[in-house]
Amino acid sequence: MIDERDNGYHTLLPEIRELLTFEAFNSYSQKIQEAFVKEFSQSRFGDEYNELNPKVRKFISSSIFYKMPSEIRDFLRKSKGGDLKDAQLLYIAKIPWGKTEVENKTIINAKEILDSTHYGMVEVKDRILKYIACQKRIGVNYGAVLLLVGPPGVGKTSIVKAIASAMGRTFVKISLAGASDADFLRGTNSIYSDSKPGKIIESIIKADNFSPLILLDEIDKMGESAQHGSPENALLHILDSDRKDFIDDFLTIPIDLSQAIFVATANSTSNLSPILLDRLETIKLSGYSKKEKVEILYSHVLPRLRNEYFLTQDVVSIPRKTSEYIIDSFTNEPGIRSLEHLMRNIFETIVYYLESEKEFPSSLSIGDINQIFGITPSKYTSGHNKTEKTSKGQTIKKREDIYY
Repeated sequence: MIDERDNGYHTLLPEIRELLTFEAFNSYSQKIQEAFVKEFSQSRFGDEYNELNPKVRKFISSSIFYKMPSEIRDFLRKSKGGDLKDAQLLYIAKIPWGKTEVENKTIINAKEILDSTHYGMVEVKDRILKYIACQKRIGVNYGAVLLLVGPPGVGKTSIVKAIASAMGRTFVKISLAGASDADFLRGTNSIYSDSKPGKIIESIIKADNFSPLILLDEIDKMGESAQHGSPENALLHILDSDRKDFIDDFLTIPIDLSQAIFVATANSTSNLSPILLDRLETIKLSGYSKKEKVEILYSHVLPRLRNEYFLTQDVVSIPRKTSEYIIDSFTNEPGIRSLEHLMRNIFETIVYYLESEKEFPSSLSIGDINQIFGITPSKYTSGHNKTEKTSKGQTIKKREDIYY
């Protein structure tokens, strides 16, 4: 039995020993063991940490310091007390140094996630799955950044969330609608009183990991500032480089973004410059047909709302004829956003009736929908109603016909 003190394992940093067991360390050759001890010994880092200015040590603990890349450690060691402001040190300490873990999911898992969250879209999901497969096999920064283009409500954001889940990555959203200067993404110079990091660094901090999927939402709605530069220029710098040395103007230290995945969305590409489009791979999402909206309603929207409002199928059901009437009469968009809003309105009305102990039909008719939305129908037929109790003892009306 080899004593761990004989090969230097006990001298390694605690953080390294958490990741590397003694048995694994002992399986390496003596040359590799010596290299580990030289690079990650407590004595080496202890000396480095003690060289830090007291002001720096006030914000950055030794455990955080040990996890930083060597160039960042060197920068902090060489900096004097007045070189960095308290706010800069505070944000540097918040960065999830050393965290790059990604949940390992197979392409089969990824396909199941996409199929379970989105109806149809066979070509779109096929392209996304190919991208995920290549990203998984080849590694960081595979291919161009995906750009999902389509009208509002077709599910661009939810698809990106599903991609993040399928890749085992934390999802973070940056809304670029209305962003009019480069500082929004790359931070504000620390000389200003209201300075802070840009949204890229804030996203890494929010994800608590260097390997999130970052959604660049509505990139077609970015503005431009003559004084602070265009956010598109900052975006080009992020997407065009190898992302290993991203400099936030507030922090002024290189941040490795090579482990992060970026996906963008837009309603249209007409406002995007050819230079930016050249960095993106466009995937177009078309609107849904009535049949597709009905299928999405019954497979995704209604189950989610029933779960949210604690309403079971026996309490209320919506016949297909009623749902088709809602789609034909009250929605005219390519997506399903307004349909979801309408269904939420219906469920709120049902809950109100339940909590008020009022009678309501268990099967919603077209006439019921008109009443909920405050519309007086020109013609509909009401049939004989009978009442019965639900499993919770609440009174509902059972209709033997439906309104037309």
